[in-house]
Amino acid sequence: MADTFLNNYAGNSDAIICPECKSLFDESQVNVKYGLVQCVHCQKKFKPKLKVSQLPANYKFVNEGSELLIKRRWFEKISDLFFPGLFAFAFGISTAFILFAVLKEGIKESAVFLFLLVPFAFVAYISSRALLETVLNTTEIRVTKDSLSVAVYPLAAENRQKSISVSMIEQIFCKEIVRGYKSVSGCKLLALLTDGSEIEIEVLDNLSEARALEILLEKHLEIEDNFVAGESFNSVVVN
Repeated sequence: MADTFLNNYAGNSDAIICPECKSLFDESQVNVKYGLVQCVHCQKKFKPKLKVSQLPANYKFVNEGSELLIKRRWFEKISDLFFPGLFAFAFGISTAFILFAVLKEGIKESAVFLFLLVPFAFVAYISSRALLETVLNTTEIRVTKDSLSVAVYPLAAENRQKSISVSMIEQIFCKEIVRGYKSVSGCKLLALLTDGSEIEIEVLDNLSEARALEILLEKHLEIEDNFVAGESFNSVVVN
């Protein structure tokens, strides 16, 4: 089972084994740069295995032979609802007040209120939709021998539904989302295709969770994990 693999993966050793000369050395002996470790004996550069965390409880796995099904409920904890709920409530009440003022005063006498109505109503709609998506939506990742497909339901835009041919996938990798001045706000899980393009598979809360899902997918697809330019990297290693 997929969750058993994740539970057993991290192990309890801090040793690194060079894939070239099989030399054993520990983390304190190496410098990790751009996701690569250099063997202190044969100088081979390679990407080490990383410690991974258990994925959150809102992930469910079904492994049926050649098929792997991963489901993630968007709602995980009450705090996820705070900001979309706050914005939906505040701008919803404001929109209702503005609409009431327009109806009471008449259109000709309510130019200022009419000017505010559209942006307030728009923010109220976006916030309410975000709240409903968090409560109701599920992301489903299905891997078969031919394709990796991603579906979001019941509330999703068309660009959230995608299907990738397995034969086109060269690597699965992670890239942190940086907003503003070095502020990390999540991590994308991406597929690098043989034509050099990238397709987003999923967005997770942090690099550790994204890395856990990356390892799971690469293991199922029998893809050897290699470094990708621009990949976010955690330097903690295990055997």
